[in-house]
Amino acid sequence: MNSKAYINLDGAMRIIKKSNNPLSPIFEAVTNSLESIVYRKESDDSFEAFVNVKFVYKTNLDESKELDCIIVEDNGSGFYSDSYDRFVEFFDKSKGFGNRGSGRLQYFHRFDLVKISSFFSESEEFKHRYIECYKDRFISKEIIEVSKEKKYFTSVELCLPILSEPDRSVLVDSNFKSVFESFVHHFLLRIYLESKEGLGAPSITLSFVEDGKETNKKEINPENLPEPIREGVIDIPYCSVVPPGSGKTRVRFEEVEAENERLNWACFEFSDTDLNLNKVYLCSKDIPVKSIGNHLFNKKDTFDGKRYISVFYGDLFNKPESVTDSVDEFTFPSKKEIRSQAEGLFFDFSTPLIIEDLLLDRISEKLNSIYDFISEIIESSQANVQGIAKAHGIPFHLISKSGIRISDSEKTITSKLYACQAKELAEVGYRAKKIYDGLVSMNPTSETYQNDIKEKAKELSKLVDDQNKEELSKYVIRREMVVNILKKILDEELDYQKKPVQGRKNKDKEGLIHDLVFKRKSKSTNSTNDLWILSEEFVHFEGCSDIQIDKISDINGEALLKPVPHEVVTELGFKKTGRPDIYLNPGEEKCLIVEFKEPDTDLSDYLNQMTKYCILIANYGVKKVTSFYCYLIGENISPYATLDGDYKKTVNGDWIRANVTIPTMDENRHTIANAQVEIIKLSSIAERAHRRNLSFAEKLGVTDLLKE
Repeated sequence: MNSKAYINLDGAMRIIKKSNNPLSPIFEAVTNSLESIVYRKESDDSFEAFVNVKFVYKTNLDESKELDCIIVEDNGSGFYSDSYDRFVEFFDKSKGFGNRGSGRLQYFHRFDLVKISSFFSESEEFKHRYIECYKDRFISKEIIEVSKEKKYFTSVELCLPILSEPDRSVLVDSNFKSVFESFVHHFLLRIYLESKEGLGAPSITLSFVEDGKETNKKEINPENLPEPIREGVIDIPYCSVVPPGSGKTRVRFEEVEAENERLNWACFEFSDTDLNLNKVYLCSKDIPVKSIGNHLFNKKDTFDGKRYISVFYGDLFNKPESVTDSVDEFTFPSKKEIRSQAEGLFFDFSTPLIIEDLLLDRISEKLNSIYDFISEIIESSQANVQGIAKAHGIPFHLISKSGIRISDSEKTITSKLYACQAKELAEVGYRAKKIYDGLVSMNPTSETYQNDIKEKAKELSKLVDDQNKEELSKYVIRREMVVNILKKILDEELDYQKKPVQGRKNKDKEGLIHDLVFKRKSKSTNSTNDLWILSEEFVHFEGCSDIQIDKISDINGEALLKPVPHEVVTELGFKKTGRPDIYLNPGEEKCLIVEFKEPDTDLSDYLNQMTKYCILIANYGVKKVTSFYCYLIGENISPYATLDGDYKKTVNGDWIRANVTIPTMDENRHTIANAQVEIIKLSSIAERAHRRNLSFAEKLGVTDLLKE
C-alpha cells in the first residue's frame, strides 16, 4: 500500500523533450539553487546568500577548447531528506513554486553524469550527502554522513557533456559576454520580483575557468540591476470558436467580453555597453520562455546609448498547461491549428480559448504605448531613411526589408538599401526574362496579336513599382522643361538674356545652348548632361565637352591623339589646340563630334570645320577610328544655295551628307576613314524632343503637366 511506482529514466526523457536552449540545464540548476536559498531564508534571514556558476574548459592537444564540466554552487538549504526524496521521484510537484518535478531531466539531455555534493542541517546536526547520477542508472551512488563542518553548501556538477553543434556554439564557442548577458536576461525578472517581495535575491557569480585558470568573472548583483522604468497590466481576452454557418467554409473567432486574463508587464532600461540586444520576453514562473519580435525597432538599435528588455508575465503563463514539458514554448493554439482541429467531429466549440494570434497582437499593440517615449526618435529615423531612399530613387517598400537600424549612419543606410534593391531587381529581372522568353509564342499574323502583346506589356508593367513610375513621370516632365528652356533661349525670353551686363559676352545663345545640353569644360559624360535632346543614344557614350583636342583622354586616362609634329600642323593649317564642342566615343572605331553655332550664324561657313577634326583624329589617333559622325547645329542655313549635291534632306527636314572620305595626310591621300555630316536646326531638335516627351507622357497619363 505504501510502495511507489518507479519510472524509467530513458522513458521519462522521451516524454520530456530536450529544450531548444543549450543553457537550459544550467538555468535549471541555478533555479534550484535560488529556490533552496528561499527555503533557508524562511528560518534564517541573516546569512549572505550566493550562487556561483563555473564553466570549466580544457585545452586538447590540437589546441581546441573543450567543455569539461559546469559547476553550480550555492549556500541554500541543501539536499536534506525531503529535498532528496523529491529529487529521486520524478514529477513530484510538492516542492512548490509551480514546479513540474521534471526539470532535472534536462541535465541528462546534454550531460551523462551529474555529481551532487551537499552540506545541510537536519535533526539538529550537519550532514553531508554525495550523489552520482547517470543517464542509464539514475542514482548509481549515494553517500550520507555526519559532517564535521557546520556549513550550508551545495555543488551540482554537470559532467561528460554530449553536445550537438548548436549546443557547442553556445556552451563552448560563445564568448563570456554573450553567456553572461543570457544569464541577465533569464533571471532579471525573477531577481527583481524577489527583491520587490523582500526575499533578498542573492548575487549570481559567473566565471570561465580554462585549464585550471580563471579567465573571466562577473557578478549579477541585484543591487546593480535596473528596476523597471515602466510597469503595467494588459488584458488578454478569451475567444469563442464559432462553427461555419450555411454557405461558409471557415470557422470564425469572436472575443468573449466577459472573460479575459490579466498579464503584468515591465520595461527595463540598460546601457548599450551592458546589453547587446533589445528583447521582448514572455515569461513563465518569472523566467523567459519565448522571445518575440518588436515591430517598433530592431534588436541592435540604441536610443541615446540605451537598450531595453520588456517582459510579460502572470498567472496565465504560469499554468502548467500553458507551457510545454521542456518549458521552451507556450501551448496556446493558433487560428490555423484551431481551424484544422475544428474539422474533426469531436471539437469542443463551447469552451472559449486563449488564441496565440490574438495574444501576440495584443502584446504587439501594447509595445506601442510601452515605448511611446522613443516614438519621436523612431519617427525621425524613419523620415530620414525615407528621405535617403527617395534621394536615390529606391522604393519605400524596400526599407522594411533592408535590416536598417536606427543607429545606422547615412552611408550604412544607403548601402543596405542598394543591397536590398539589387536583390529585388534580380528577382524582378528573372520574372521579366520569363515574360520576354514568352515572346516566342507571339504571332504577328494572328488577329489577336495586338491584344496578346498588350497583355504581355501589362504583365511586365506590373513589375515596375508605383514609386518608380512616379520617378519616371518626374523624369519626363524635367525633359520637357529642358525643351522649353531651349525654345526660350532661341526666342531670347530668359531673364538672364534680358538683363544687360556691360563688357561681358556670356549671354550668347551658343554658350547657353551648349551649357544646356552638356556643360562646357566637362571632362566626362558621367557628370549631369541632357545629351538625350540630340539623340537618346548619346547619353550612353563616353565623352567630354569643350576640351582642347590634344588634352582629350578616355576614362582610363589614355590620350586621344599621339604627338602631332608642329610642322605638320602648320603646313596643313590645322589647329590641334582646337576644342570640339562635344566629343563622344561610341566605341568600335567610331567617333562623334558636335558643334553648336549661334542661331543667326550661316552654318554653311563651317561645313569643313569638323572634317579637319576627323582628319587629325584618323591620322594621329592613339586608337584606330574609321567612322565619324558629325553634327553641325544652329538655325540659319540656305541649303539650296550653299550645299552641294551630296547633301540630302532627311525625313525631319534637316540635311545629311552620308559619305565624306577622310584621307591620309600625305601625297597619296588614301582613304582611311569615312565621315557622315548632318546639319540640324535647333528648332528641329526642340520639336523632335517634344514629340518624344509627349509620347512618354501620354503613356504615363501626365500630358497636362507638359503644358506651360
